[in-house]
Order: sequence, then structure tokens, then C-alpha cells
Amino acid sequence: MKVLNSYRRHSFSNVILIFFVLPLPFLSSCNSKSAKDKNNPIVIVDDIEIVKFDELFEETGKTVQLESGEDIMLGGRLNFNFFEENIYVLDRDRSRLLRFYKDGSFLNTIGKKGKGPAEYLRIGNFYVDKHGVTIVFTTGTTTNIYDYTHNGAFINSRKLENFSVMDIEKQNNQYQIYTSHNRFVHQYRIYQLESNFNIAGQFLENDFTGNPFATIEHNFVRLKDRLFLRESTQPIIYEITKDSVAPAYQFDYGKYSIPEEYWSKEGIEGFELILNNGVAFTRYFLQGDRYALIVVLFQKNGEESRINYIVHDKISGKYRKAILQESDNTYVFREPIGVGDNNEFLFMGFDQFEPLASAELKDGMEMKNPVIKYFKIAQ
Repeated sequence: MKVLNSYRRHSFSNVILIFFVLPLPFLSSCNSKSAKDKNNPIVIVDDIEIVKFDELFEETGKTVQLESGEDIMLGGRLNFNFFEENIYVLDRDRSRLLRFYKDGSFLNTIGKKGKGPAEYLRIGNFYVDKHGVTIVFTTGTTTNIYDYTHNGAFINSRKLENFSVMDIEKQNNQYQIYTSHNRFVHQYRIYQLESNFNIAGQFLENDFTGNPFATIEHNFVRLKDRLFLRESTQPIIYEITKDSVAPAYQFDYGKYSIPEEYWSKEGIEGFELILNNGVAFTRYFLQGDRYALIVVLFQKNGEESRINYIVHDKISGKYRKAILQESDNTYVFREPIGVGDNNEFLFMGFDQFEPLASAELKDGMEMKNPVIKYFKIAQ
């Protein structure tokens, strides 16, 4: 199985996972100030043509059922990464990383949770390359980096001092570090580090005056040798190169755009402000050779949340979108996790039900791990 890029799955309802008045490691929020780029004009979301979900996405008939079993059952908060013929799944509920083959059969776990020299306390994020799997987690302002083989054997560990890392990737022989909007710890959101951890570049300054609410999310998105950055409350998708971080897509969410006033508020006060006014969260970004998919969640107190699936045809330049109410259960497969090598989008879902820790199974119902289904863009 060859997959161009992948994304990490989160429940739509868990956009805002946790918030504090004081900044903490592994928490982030996003600056609403949009950069202007004449080569990437701002796309007004309200003006995009609306079509039905099944008029935008067509099933290809290809599905992958991840193997199930008592010791490998996955929770509800999952991150996916596809590399060569393997599927890597981070189970955040159990803080473990599992590797499956392209047909869904289970292969092995990566490392082990614990306090031993080859064990991790938890998993903040991870990335995969030809050398193996790298897991990171932050304690205070120290980030622990653990390297494993694809088979899960421990290689070594390192510490990155004075960095509270939210997400990490390797690009152009450099570490790309996302530190979040924690201006009390880091002046910038993006740092590029050499292999010896010396700073080679720094981008996206934390210039707000308040302390906005915090979210936990995955931010980097890879397409072959290209790397992008997505932030939930930021209407901009950035492309990261060795010497720059520049807008690739810019959107206008209309009345759901975050107001400037938000960035001077503290914690819960700012959170209540944007929910009362209405807010749009950029939840997913995936890009293949021809199409890009941007998924935006619109929320407002007193209204049902709705999800916009925006597809950009990079050849024609045309945008189309499908809108689903969050409570609409018509479409089980609705959370994008990757892009196939034939311009398919991979969606994750559960054939029977969303697993919950306290779920009671009905008679004859078998608990299963999620299914990955391939969709193509309808013409």
C-alpha cells in the first residue's frame, strides 16, 4: 500500500480538549492574524459551491479492516501514519503505538510504556521514516526523543532541553519543531533544528497579548517530500521548506472568523467569547497530487455544529464543498486520515459503533477495530 500523506484522527467533538489560565506543555492555541500572499488569494468559504457528500466523494470499493483482538483493541482517539506498506496507529487513550500491515493484519507494537531506559512515559507525537519510528513527549521544558526500529526494538534516546514540543517531523535533514502558541516559553511556533539541535531557523512569532485556550492536536501534514502545517484556529495552511514557512492556502470563515479581541483575552473568557460569537476550526488538511481536502468545523452556542468538507482541484482551480451536521449518522466514514497514490482519500470509521470505555455490547455484537475506506473525488 502506497499512501502519499496521512493525518491523525481526532473526534470532531473533541476540538477543544483542555484549557487553563496558565500555559502548559503540549497545549497550543492559534493566532488568527492572516498573512497576505498575492500568490495564494484568500478563499471565501461561504462562496464555495455546495454539493452532497456522496456527490463529492465516491466509494472505490476498497476497504481495510484493522485486525481486532483483546490485546490490540483501539480506543476512540487515534492518530494514523502510513509508511511504505505499513499503517501506524497511535492509540492516545492507552498511550501506545501499533503497527499494522497494509491488509490490516497486526504486526507489532512500537516500544512500551513504562519508566525503564527503553520505555516512554507517554506519547506526545511520533513520525516514521526509512530509519524507523521516533516518539516524542515533553516533561516541563524537556522533550524526550525515543528511536525504535519498525519492528519496535529500542535504538536510543535523546533529550531536547528548553523546548516544549507539540509536534515533530524530519525534513531536509532538519528537525521541524512545532511548539504551539506558548509565548511564555517560546517566542516562535516553528523552529528548524540541525541534527545537533542547534537552531537553524525560527518562524511564526507568538505576538498575541492574552492567553487563549489550549488544544491538543497534530499539526504537521506530509505529502511525499513536502511538509505542511495546520493549526485549528488558524485559517491558513502553511508549507514548510528549509528556509521559509509560507501560506499555501488562506481562507475567510466569514462571521465565524476569530475576532482580534480574542487574542487579548485570558483562558476561559476568550473561549466563551468565540463560542458565543461562533467559531470555525480548521480540523483536517490532506493533499494529494491533484486534490487538497480541508475540513472545517463550525461551532456556536445554541446551534448544531456542522462540518465543511472542502475539496480543491489543483488542475482546474475549482473548489467544492459538502456540509454535514455533526449529529448526522448517515455517513459512517467521515474522518479523513490519508491520501492514496491514485488520488483517493482515506476515511476511517466503525462498521458497527464508536467504541467507548463504558460501552455495553448488544447480544451477538462483536467489538472490532476501525475500518479504513477509500474514496475518490467525483467529477
